[in-house]
Amino acid sequence: MKKNIINVIIIYLMLSATMYAKDNIKADQVVKEFLGAVVILDLKEGKDKLRQHSWGYMNSFPDIVGYTKLFGSTFKTDSKGIEGYKQLLRVKVLSKAGTELVKKYIVICYKEKKTNLWKVFEMRTSVDDLNYEVEAAKKNLGNTRFVKNQYNYNRYGYWLMMTGRIVEARDSFTKAIEIDKKDPGRTKIDFNKSLQIANSILGTK
Repeated sequence: MKKNIINVIIIYLMLSATMYAKDNIKADQVVKEFLGAVVILDLKEGKDKLRQHSWGYMNSFPDIVGYTKLFGSTFKTDSKGIEGYKQLLRVKVLSKAGTELVKKYIVICYKEKKTNLWKVFEMRTSVDDLNYEVEAAKKNLGNTRFVKNQYNYNRYGYWLMMTGRIVEARDSFTKAIEIDKKDPGRTKIDFNKSLQIANSILGTK
């Protein structure tokens, strides 16, 4: 009896490891396709590929000369059965002055619930501690000295998304929309887009 239980556990672990490896490979390929699209973004083919492999959240991209993958792995989120994927890159970029610079970038991906396909949520210069950014954004909620609170909630939701706290991010984006309806801000940000992305990942409306 014990031997059968052990065998079942071993099989389960092997299947889990296989699924984990496949997800890593699929997500890694999407990041490659995404980066390839960024390189040729001046062309229609680049724009089409970018729409295919990203959530359309980003509106500015580095001028990539070359890159090296430093790390890549799936990670758990605050929603059962949903994982994210993060990749750390060393990227050689071209500055506006035409100088080549080397920077570290982090790429965050999630699967679209409907299609079960990975998409890039964000590519940005790496920060030392994502959780620190979350807490810093949280402390700023309610501080309307410089900006209206809808922007604070949107920023908080963004950093929550970066750390896999998608359910919390959805709630924060919803709050941003509610505040903006009552007291619209001058800076036009599509809060609904952020909410739609979170809902597409969670499979909710």
